[in-house]
Amino acid sequence: MHVHRLLPLLLALFSASLPAAQPTLATHAAVMARASAPVDFVLDKFRTHELLIFDDAMHTAVEPWRFYIELVQHPAFHGQVRNIFIEVLPVNFQPAIDAYLDSPVDDPTLLYPALQSAGDLGWAYQTYIDLLRAVREVNRTLPVDKRLRVIGTDQPSYWPLMQTRRDWELSMVSGEARDYHMYAVTASQLGWFKEKEKGILLTNTRHSYKGVRNAQGRLYWNAGTFFQQNHPGKSYAVRFHHAALELKPRTVPAGASTREGLERASVRWIRMEDGAWDCAHQAAGYRPLAFDLQGTPFGKAAYVGNHMMDAQAGQTMADAYDALVFLAPLDGSRSTARADIYTPAFRKELVRRLRVMRSEEEITALLGSAGVPTLEAYVDKSFQPRGEQVEPVVTKLPPLACKQD
Repeated sequence: MHVHRLLPLLLALFSASLPAAQPTLATHAAVMARASAPVDFVLDKFRTHELLIFDDAMHTAVEPWRFYIELVQHPAFHGQVRNIFIEVLPVNFQPAIDAYLDSPVDDPTLLYPALQSAGDLGWAYQTYIDLLRAVREVNRTLPVDKRLRVIGTDQPSYWPLMQTRRDWELSMVSGEARDYHMYAVTASQLGWFKEKEKGILLTNTRHSYKGVRNAQGRLYWNAGTFFQQNHPGKSYAVRFHHAALELKPRTVPAGASTREGLERASVRWIRMEDGAWDCAHQAAGYRPLAFDLQGTPFGKAAYVGNHMMDAQAGQTMADAYDALVFLAPLDGSRSTARADIYTPAFRKELVRRLRVMRSEEEITALLGSAGVPTLEAYVDKSFQPRGEQVEPVVTKLPPLACKQD
């Protein structure tokens, strides 16, 4: 073979052996410079998609929920979108949601049955109440047939029926179908995309990504993936920038076992690409910005998330999401206030639930760690309303050190 024919092959082999070029601040900042205001960006996506799926990155984060409020208050939103789907609210407590939205007075206690039944120990996040209050206020300005609907998508809560540890364990088994349930409830309420209904699905990382694959190339099936595969082009996955959850395999300690399998992973919260994303936002003056991920250095970033220990090699953030939204400096991120849903009756119910879920040994350890003598005292100490605070996760991140190119 002539040298001039061999040279391109040699160059290609040499290039393949080099580490991939790291994106620079300039490449990230160039994307930021072309980005849109988040509300305008989202409203524009409804021209081509029926459902926008949002990943708040952390359920306790305040900023995404303030964005949702701004969105639902915009006339262009409630002029074309009627449905707001929420992950954690059980479908069998929809009457409580409707009662609050239809009430002639603003009475958040009407929501308490739904919030007390969400999850195993209730869902006291003030951000959820604030959003429903904003929806209620918007609805009072709209004709009845144009009013926004808030729809719980989670599986039914059966706590009134659960009396034993076995009952609770069986409820965990049914939880394996949670993503399909969320998908089916949402899609059915949208008429399976045949009735031109539009909506937003407010959820979290485990349910929102659209196409992450495992090491064998098979899809991880979650709600977002069900939409992407069964209704191509109808849904659009949006990630809010926040700390990212990094998982790395570790040696399992003898006897260690958890339901989530976390004993097999070393887990920590990190800044994306060692802070490159945060530095780009800083260079943009921390303006709220939104943009498509495809074809950007943000989209080409290696996938980081709950499947990363077994993800297919080469998976990127653009494989997981369609768009990225920056709202506020990560270091200033806030954690939601905790609403006072803890009525005397619910406190007694929390004691009962803890006895159902925990063995006597686990309860003893729980009381010891809290320094209290009884479960009643533990509930009184642990389940209290509180004000908004700095998000604890971001206080553990390394300081941001931005270098110019």
